[in-house]
Amino acid sequence: MALLLDVPTEIIQQIVSLLPRADLARLCLTSHSIRYHAEPRLYSTIKFAWSNHTKPRIIFLLRTLLSRPELFALVDTVCLMGYAFRHRAARGERVPVGQDWLRLEIPSNLSLSRFISAIKKTKAPYTDVWVEKLEAGHVDAFAGLLIAYLSNTRSLTVTTNFVEDFTLVGKVLQSKALQLEPLHSHSQALQQEAFPDQIPKFTQLQRLAYVRRLDPDQQDHNGQFKEAVSALYLPNLVDVKLWLANPSKFQWLEGEPNLDHLTSLDIEWLDPGLLPRILSLTRNLRSLTYSWDYIDAVHSDDWKVPNLDLDEIMTAISPTKRTLEKLHIQFRVGFGLKHTWPQMNVSGSFNNLVKFDRIKELHVPFAALSGFGPDYTPLDRGIPPSVETLYLTHGMMEDEAFIWNRARPDMTGWGKDTKAWAKGIRQWVPEHTFQSLIFLLAESCPTKFPRLRQIGWFIRVVEDDYSHFLLEVERLSPLLGVDIKLMGNEVNPYHRND
Repeated sequence: MALLLDVPTEIIQQIVSLLPRADLARLCLTSHSIRYHAEPRLYSTIKFAWSNHTKPRIIFLLRTLLSRPELFALVDTVCLMGYAFRHRAARGERVPVGQDWLRLEIPSNLSLSRFISAIKKTKAPYTDVWVEKLEAGHVDAFAGLLIAYLSNTRSLTVTTNFVEDFTLVGKVLQSKALQLEPLHSHSQALQQEAFPDQIPKFTQLQRLAYVRRLDPDQQDHNGQFKEAVSALYLPNLVDVKLWLANPSKFQWLEGEPNLDHLTSLDIEWLDPGLLPRILSLTRNLRSLTYSWDYIDAVHSDDWKVPNLDLDEIMTAISPTKRTLEKLHIQFRVGFGLKHTWPQMNVSGSFNNLVKFDRIKELHVPFAALSGFGPDYTPLDRGIPPSVETLYLTHGMMEDEAFIWNRARPDMTGWGKDTKAWAKGIRQWVPEHTFQSLIFLLAESCPTKFPRLRQIGWFIRVVEDDYSHFLLEVERLSPLLGVDIKLMGNEVNPYHRND
């Protein structure tokens, strides 16, 4: 060990950076000197997964952190990935997994006194509920305690199971975003192995993802607007991904936040009519992702009807056109327990996209550029000449509103024959027309889009025969200087099922 300690510090740190976490933990036990180098690496990244097969072992981590509070300051990245629970079938209905899976088993030899003391030290108005849920083993009570004492963390991801049905994690996040500064330094208190008498604020947080999956069967599970929107008050965020429920009335919690520091924003679910309330405050936004969603089981009230107004979306994102370099828009239409696709009404166009003359990467539904009516629109009419990379997705192509050049197969007598239905779908969608529009766009690149170098097409049915299309791509790509790629279904890493 003495020989290792004689090695220059830079070499020791390089060795430590190559070791797996299990070896780092063992290395910390060898000596205080080695622990000094290994601990920052060991605690820099914390990841927990929570699914049908895995429960987070967060209790044991907290036991260590609470016994040595100075370790909280070493945590740089936290990922609480809660993949959506599958539902069990019960008499033809979907029911959630049992309550036992929402709780952790507390070891019999573990005293919770230090956990409870740390909760009470926060002086949060919800400490009684917090303690009660902690003693019952609720996962969100332990996750909230972990988040509460983070101070130097730069990246935080909290998804689905850690957000759904629970309010503690959201309340802790809201407390850290909105509270006043305490009278003493958080970092100094932690270094002195004492807990501050208030939830410490995030002083370094730059990236936050706070998202969940929509529950199409229980509308009351889709709230938490205040908890999510409070994240926008964090002072140093540059990259934010939020699932924002639609409030009955959009109202800022403590006046308009300063969003000058925000450069990347990803928002799901929020109605486009409310989007300008946020985007009008972003003066330096370079990347925007927006998901327009409609699910009939959830949108059964009067405020949301099955109307997709493309002009409204263009107006909503217009405050960003002077700064935006990357734009990703998704259309997601689905159903709840009704198992019927809603009848959508589509109006407007994306032609005003050409005014976003700084966009380099554009990721939009094919239908948004081609139009939904009986006659298609050439794709180039809605593409800014500054675009270098274009991705075309299949959002809403299944909807009846998308009708150009489509001849439906006869569905009579198919019943529940899913194979016949799938075969009919492949005949129904005019893939050859999509391919022709892509080639027409590629051929216009040398004159209209001299910067465009890649076109990615997200296809719906990977098993279909695209051999002729690929042969034409192989022939045209070198001539036009555009790389055309077929891509599979889009996958959202925050929304996967486990």
